[in-house]
Amino acid sequence: MLFPLDHPRTLERLGAAARSLRPPPGGLASATVAVASPGETGWLPPDGGCVAWSQPSRELNLLGLGSALGWSSGGSGRFAELEAHLGGLRQGWQHADPDGTGLEPLAFVGFAYGPGDRAEGFPNLELRIPELLLARRATGATVTLTWVGDGNTPGAALSRAAARIAGIAQSAGSAHLPLERVAAMPSDEIWLARVRQAVADIRGGHLDKVVLSRRVRFRAPEPIGIPAVVPACQARFPDCTVFAWSHPGGMLLGASPERLLALRGRQVVSDAIAGTAARAASAAEDGRLEVGLRTSGKIGQEHHPVVTSIARQLLPLCESLDLPDQPKVLKLANAQHLWSAIAGRLKPGVGIAEVLARLHPTPAVGGAPRQTALAWQSRHGELRGAWYAGAVGWIARDGDGEFSVVLRSAWISGNSVDLFAGAGIVAESDPDAELGETELKLGAMLDVLDQAHDAEPARRQRG
Repeated sequence: MLFPLDHPRTLERLGAAARSLRPPPGGLASATVAVASPGETGWLPPDGGCVAWSQPSRELNLLGLGSALGWSSGGSGRFAELEAHLGGLRQGWQHADPDGTGLEPLAFVGFAYGPGDRAEGFPNLELRIPELLLARRATGATVTLTWVGDGNTPGAALSRAAARIAGIAQSAGSAHLPLERVAAMPSDEIWLARVRQAVADIRGGHLDKVVLSRRVRFRAPEPIGIPAVVPACQARFPDCTVFAWSHPGGMLLGASPERLLALRGRQVVSDAIAGTAARAASAAEDGRLEVGLRTSGKIGQEHHPVVTSIARQLLPLCESLDLPDQPKVLKLANAQHLWSAIAGRLKPGVGIAEVLARLHPTPAVGGAPRQTALAWQSRHGELRGAWYAGAVGWIARDGDGEFSVVLRSAWISGNSVDLFAGAGIVAESDPDAELGETELKLGAMLDVLDQAHDAEPARRQRG
């Protein structure tokens, strides 16, 4: 018989599984037991101290509370250091799974776009192993307790787990707050000038594509509750990865359509998503926009370099690689994109951090050629805060994992919200149209955060 998460028998069973382990000093130990499913949306995150990760269409919902172990890095060697650190953690990481769920304990990992980027109190790269992990999958729901061995029983971790379970939000409340647009960074005029310079340099043969981003700040009349926003994102963007990552002073929240990589055993998949069109109310008009997306030469210039770059980066790591003949169209609530999934089988011994190092950043968020585009961004003041265009994901004890690019994202701090969006600039780009594309992308989170009748004038006003 399965008991709800907050039932006394759940903690009793979790404690019995935990006490069966004897981790050495400094070693990790995890205990997992099955629980009754919490329902369609899973558990709702509290306002702070958590990492939430969900993919509604796949019935996947993860919520990590507290930190059994944390680690951070940065600089050009950050992914190599991550691989080495993960290798050390896996040695002796014990796991009790008395219910035979087959689900591995995991670490959440997030990182910034550039190896030296730091903003809003974020480390450049952070690994966080939650003390309490709640998981809901199509196969059932589980709770996992993780602690660091110190020669004692896990009694203190169990006590904290009981308090955290009691504090999990049970009601989403209201997510609808009117937002006032207060600033754009950079201003529209500066951003448009930057696009014009990029187009001139691309036409001059200096590079093929560069991605430019915008950051727009809004304010609400009262603090924005995270437990309200996450289920609203899940409902509006079921085909995206919805994530929330707490840091001192706020929460990074987003609904990303772009999978940087998914690794299961030695099977790896990476998404190439580039090229955007709006959605339409009528099926006929929506279909017309889709045809335009598929046939646009300008959009093809955006999408093709992403596919070829991902393939080029994966090829040395793979025994085999499969590329689609033609891109598909990914339809989301407020936009549709060209999408190609590149799949391969990794060579023996290739780890997930090595794949991350090869793939990031793709031309979908950086440009092409990669180093030329990155240098262009640096020279022209391209700044990306709050891990925007970096990635967040998880890595399991057995080495499997998944990462999504931090897109359609928001940094929420009290009643202040910074929204992020970008556009790929190519030779045929029109600056005003690119600005409009970023406004369309900003609308993804704005529609979740704001009342519809208040959002429209906010979107039309330029910063």
